[in-house]
Amino acid sequence: MRTMYETQSDLNNEASVRNYVAQTFSAEVQKVPLSYGVDSMVTVDGKLVAWLEIKCRPGMVWGQYPDVMISVLKLRAAAGLKASTGTNTYFVVADSCGVIKSANLCKTSPDWIRYGGRTAQTRDPADIEPVCHIPLEQFTEGTPWGQ
Repeated sequence: MRTMYETQSDLNNEASVRNYVAQTFSAEVQKVPLSYGVDSMVTVDGKLVAWLEIKCRPGMVWGQYPDVMISVLKLRAAAGLKASTGTNTYFVVADSCGVIKSANLCKTSPDWIRYGGRTAQTRDPADIEPVCHIPLEQFTEGTPWGQ
């Protein structure tokens, strides 16, 4: 089993984003077990409306890079949840200024897949893997599941 590098600070930041989503969009956002491959599920009036993968990027400001990277394993989890529940998974990203945007992980392109990952500060061999570089124009503010 791979080492978990998630810190308490990471978990606190993720909880803040969950709270923001819940309050802003009148939804319930529950953290789900690691086995789901994503962080949270969103319900409105008791109905599942979305799955979320949440990342807080304290070293990033929107527009600093042309895309935001995520592991292809997360795409696989999103595809599995879509197939089994009919519900999309959204990649919710908060930058260092607290700007929060999301992209639909069920609508990615094979053209965005590269081999790379955490190359600058590699912690272990699994940090280098197939990743998806989602272009910034795929990210929106607001509630994508309400559109």
